[in-house]
Amino acid sequence: MRFLRGGSTGPESVSATQTHRSGGTASAVAGAGVVLVFLAGPLLQGDAPPAWGVTAAALALLLIWIVLLRPAIVVGPDDIVLRNSLSVATVPYARIRRIAVQQFTVVEVDPPGGTADDASLALTCNGLGRSRSRMRRDAAGPQRVDRVSLAALVEDRIARRAKDARRLADDPRPVEVERTTWLLVTLPALTGLTVVLALL
Repeated sequence: MRFLRGGSTGPESVSATQTHRSGGTASAVAGAGVVLVFLAGPLLQGDAPPAWGVTAAALALLLIWIVLLRPAIVVGPDDIVLRNSLSVATVPYARIRRIAVQQFTVVEVDPPGGTADDASLALTCNGLGRSRSRMRRDAAGPQRVDRVSLAALVEDRIARRAKDARRLADDPRPVEVERTTWLLVTLPALTGLTVVLALL
């Protein structure tokens, strides 16, 4: 699908890296606001917040960041980064066979060490998605850019860059999926805060 700006199309220019997510920021800000109001109550009365309240607030803020803020798709000049709550995958455009942004994003890529004839490897990202009604409106046909969803625009941009990269075939980098480093950071923090909260 191609989207029209002012009734015309033109060659795409590769812009700087952009991060896209679906509505998590507003929910995260609202959740963080509730937590801060909870902590501010005792302070306004001249008292220190209870230790269990501070621990619970820290745990809530960490969960808000992991679940709502971290998941996203980072669109760069040479690749995309699929950030999920507990993993991150770096996908060069030349490895992308297909992308579909539905309720969540699915990217079909070349399998590690495979050939073009091998079955695709499917990677998912819950950082960017759209509703079924939004998908139906986006699929209605060529539209102006200001009338389509961000998810559709990102899907279109990535698909076109992937098509060009596969045609040129000048990027030998494989797909990289990283889980260990991120788990070593988040799991101890979540476990520690949960244990402390249970003991208070």
